[in-house]
Amino acid sequence: MTAWGAITGAVEQEITSSLKVVDVKQNKLSCFVILEQGMADLGPTFLDSYIRATMTEAMALALETAIVTGTGVSMPIGMDRITTTGSTTEGYTQKTAVAVTDFTPVSYGALLAAFAKDEDGKQRKFNKVTLICNQSDYLTKIMPATTVLNSAGAYVNNLFPFPTEVIISDAVAEGKAVLGLLEEYILFIGQAARNNVIQYTDDYKFLEDQRVFKVVQYADGRAYDNTSFQLLDISALDPAYITVKSADVATA
Repeated sequence: MTAWGAITGAVEQEITSSLKVVDVKQNKLSCFVILEQGMADLGPTFLDSYIRATMTEAMALALETAIVTGTGVSMPIGMDRITTTGSTTEGYTQKTAVAVTDFTPVSYGALLAAFAKDEDGKQRKFNKVTLICNQSDYLTKIMPATTVLNSAGAYVNNLFPFPTEVIISDAVAEGKAVLGLLEEYILFIGQAARNNVIQYTDDYKFLEDQRVFKVVQYADGRAYDNTSFQLLDISALDPAYITVKSADVATA
């Protein structure tokens, strides 16, 4: 709280809000690749680059999947999980999907109103939300529901009643989408020297004449609270259309 007073008065009011304590432990994401030394001898530059690119993409996909729908068991707690139901040993319960049939201002506003207050009932300000879905659902459901033909004969797309960023992710199941405040997801990345650094050795499989690559990433993550994201059921989402309201005109 704050207080107004005389310019010569004492400073009396103390801010009583407290820090939120979050129990965080680092989890290890890792993978490895075995390459025949004979293949490396034939084209070392190309193969080395290919393996490193493949491992980097695999790690990014695994981290993305954990952020979106991680169970919390030796991995981050996903956006679609209830952070108060479950544990790091048994997993966290997935949220119940909210059925959405249209993105009209009334319907969309009702969805976004769930983010306007946190778990403690305090008002939360935001000027943009994020919608995450897979590629197929974007093309067959989200895109038709946010695209209309204007009077000039051109299609106008991404028409949401409220500023919305759409992110495509294969981590989201078909018929589902995650809606929420991206800045409310907290990702903790470990600071180890070998974090996300691809290493290799020729010693481990020396007699097999093989080179072994490995990469390790320490990370954990969770949403700020259960009001930060919603899981949506968009399987019955209707295409957008222009609504025309007619009014009867009384004649003398």
